[in-house]
Amino acid sequence: MSFPVYKKISINSHQKRLIYSQLDQVDFGHQPFVFEMSHMITKQDEALTNIEAYLNEHSINRFTYPLIIISNIQNYTGSLMVVNSLDKVPRFFKNKSKQLSTKENQKLKYVELKQTHMENLILEEFEPIIKEYTRSHKKIYQLNNENEFLNLLTKKIMR
Repeated sequence: MSFPVYKKISINSHQKRLIYSQLDQVDFGHQPFVFEMSHMITKQDEALTNIEAYLNEHSINRFTYPLIIISNIQNYTGSLMVVNSLDKVPRFFKNKSKQLSTKENQKLKYVELKQTHMENLILEEFEPIIKEYTRSHKKIYQLNNENEFLNLLTKKIMR
């Protein structure tokens, strides 16, 4: 069994039908995906809206593995993770150059078992709980950033 690594998909259009036909061929839930659209000069926000609509219409389970968008959009507040370069993508699912050890393979099998159980969940039942959980973590993140900023200001004032 191979380690799940990011699969990069290039989004080349903002049109709904073209995005839908491209996403119909993607096997969601079995590996993490990076959607590259930073090369598009205009209408990235419309393409992002169409991707979100597709995920909502098809009830795609986004909790198993991450779906990350590489885009030039600033101040995005939607449900997807949007970054501006491939360097900002979390490193956990980037390629490993060595063979996995026996212990790592056992852990990977355990994760795969959990993944299959996660796919079998009825998302409509658990989505409000997961959204509240993520909302509280985002609030903690924002408060922590504010606290760090205030600490920095305090240090500058004390000098």
